[in-house]
Amino acid sequence: MDKTRIKGVADQGERATHREAVVRYLLNRRCAIQPRVLMNRIYYQERQRIFEFLEGVIKVIAILGGSLAFSNIAAPWLV
Repeated sequence: MDKTRIKGVADQGERATHREAVVRYLLNRRCAIQPRVLMNRIYYQERQRIFEFLEGVIKVIAILGGSLAFSNIAAPWLV
């Protein structure tokens, strides 16, 4: 009876050691991934900012082109 009791205690110790190893592994993976995630977020924020600026430039060009087209079409009728 004592042997099973000792064996059960040993198994619990092994489980705790294994659990600690798993937690340590997961924390190390998390610490390794965090800088990459941060750089990825910064990259996509910068990319979004650039595309929003380009979208604004395209809108300005479209407005000016449309105004110029209407002025060329309407100019002969007004004169």
